[in-house]
Amino acid sequence: MKVDERYRMDFEFLLGKKHHLGGDLWTTPDNRIGKGSPFSARDVAIILPELGISPDEQIAKELSCTLFANLREDGRFRMAPGMTIYPCHTMTIFRVLCGLGYYRDRRLNKTIEYLLKTRHSDGGWRCNRTKMGRSDQTDASNPGVTLEALDALRYFPSIIKSGDLDAAVEFLLAHWETRKPLGPCHFGIGTRFLQVEFPFMRYNLFYYCYVLSFYQSAR
Repeated sequence: MKVDERYRMDFEFLLGKKHHLGGDLWTTPDNRIGKGSPFSARDVAIILPELGISPDEQIAKELSCTLFANLREDGRFRMAPGMTIYPCHTMTIFRVLCGLGYYRDRRLNKTIEYLLKTRHSDGGWRCNRTKMGRSDQTDASNPGVTLEALDALRYFPSIIKSGDLDAAVEFLLAHWETRKPLGPCHFGIGTRFLQVEFPFMRYNLFYYCYVLSFYQSAR
């Protein structure tokens, strides 16, 4: 396997955690792909490209197969067998598969259709689950989910050029101004958000700026 020598120890350490959760390829015995951090299948799929692992490498192919196994006919992704599917689940798996180099894979066409059809009225994405009561703020999109959606959809220039994502970009720019907790999961901008972290496994300032930099209206 071709690994940049600067990152070989990191890669070997990560590979040594492959059965950390009790299953194979950073999953649990019941094939949960998002449990634990950073040694879940979802997080490792973010880290591997940053270590220079090519999508053609066997480990990347095996991991992508694990992720694609959770794809439903309607384009949504399930995080675990029998688990309720929320938009954040679909969004995060779609995002990491694009990052692994699968954005041209036809299996994701249904996912793209699903995402473009399920935007909220403010241009972003959210679920109908309400944990914080109902108000204008809780009815807003989820900034974290919207950020991951824009991260994935940046791989599709035709969608960006169509202007379909401008409202989602504007939603995140407005959130930066207000910083208020928004959406059913109450995502705000506080001191933890302002911490710089890499790779981009969580909602934070560095990831926010990086993703928005791909959109002309944000720049």
